[in-house]
Amino acid sequence: DIYLYICGDGDSREYITQAAKQNPKIKYFGTLPRQEVLKLQLQASVLINPRKNMGEYVKYSFPSKTLEYMSSGTPVLMHKLPGIPDEYYNYIYTIGEADGSFKKALREVALLDKAALAARGLAAQKFVSLKKSPYNQVIKILQSVR
Repeated sequence: DIYLYICGDGDSREYITQAAKQNPKIKYFGTLPRQEVLKLQLQASVLINPRKNMGEYVKYSFPSKTLEYMSSGTPVLMHKLPGIPDEYYNYIYTIGEADGSFKKALREVALLDKAALAARGLAAQKFVSLKKSPYNQVIKILQSVR
C-alpha cells in the first residue's frame, strides 16, 4: 500500500521517469506550482527527504526542505545530517546508515499507527512555529547582541 509521489527537478529526473514507467506505484509530477505541492504534502502519510549523509558539504548544509516539510504538519523521514541540530530529530523519523536502511525505515514508518504519525507531524509543526519562526530567530539575534 505504499505509493511514492515525487515532485521537483534535478539530476535524477531521467532515472525517476524510467522508474515511474516501470512501477505504477511511483508517480513523478515534475515541477509543480507551490500550492499544488502544499496540497500533496497534506495528503501524504510521510514526507521524505532522501539527501544522504555523504560529502563534505553536508556538514554545513541545512536543507530548507526540512523546515518546509516540518511546517506542513506531515511527518518527515530523512537521513540524519550533521548540519541539522540534534533538537530537530525529536520531531523527525530518521533513516539508518546500514545497507537497505531506507527501505527498512520506510516500512517501519508505514506500519506506525496513523495517530502516532499525526502526533509526530503536529509536534514538528508546533516546534517550527514556536521555536524556529523568523520572528523567534530575530529575537535570538537581538538577545545575543545585548
